[in-house]
Amino acid sequence: MSENLRVALDGVAQLQADTLVGTFEERCAATRELEVLGRRLDFARVCAISAFVREGGFHARGYRSPTNAIRDLWNIDRNDAKRYVTAAEHVCPRIALDGQVLPARLPATAAVFEAGVMSLRHVEKIVQVLGSKEAGRLTPEDCAYVEAQLAEQAAVFDPQGLFTLGMRVVRSFDQDGPEPDDGPESEVNELTITRHPDRPGGGVSRERCKPRVDQDRPL
Repeated sequence: MSENLRVALDGVAQLQADTLVGTFEERCAATRELEVLGRRLDFARVCAISAFVREGGFHARGYRSPTNAIRDLWNIDRNDAKRYVTAAEHVCPRIALDGQVLPARLPATAAVFEAGVMSLRHVEKIVQVLGSKEAGRLTPEDCAYVEAQLAEQAAVFDPQGLFTLGMRVVRSFDQDGPEPDDGPESEVNELTITRHPDRPGGGVSRERCKPRVDQDRPL
């Protein structure tokens, strides 16, 4: 057993002990800390997978798929291994064919996941939203907006609730695309996400409004 693992296990043991003593609220807070720790560990595992794939280590050992490699390495279900690999493909930096380091596909999601605010399942649902047919008709800018909104709301919604919210946000955009530049000014979509006052989660609403025209603007 490595020294790093020994220290980590000591910390987990202390958190586990904290769930058994103190007030109910204090014990609940300790379980929340355990959950954050688990999410941070998942992020670390995802980063390790990304590094293994970039280095080609799995392929060199005869694996055609990183999913199969992780399944064997960690002795987990294939579906769980697939979640880790999918997350690694979206929240970690990538290497282009010319060796250039590219940013993560989902940078906002990566930041929130690393902080332990969202779970692996949250990441999976965000990937599903942005991989949907509806999202495929959005501009890259709109997709980035949707991703940022979902990353921000991950602390409020459970994974399935976040998926439902994400699809509502995606469908609230005009699927026909922007108006031609030389045509009349189009209406502006304003999205508002609000929390439910009496239960977890919330909803999204869209308002259409005409852009403000300055009086001194030349015709």
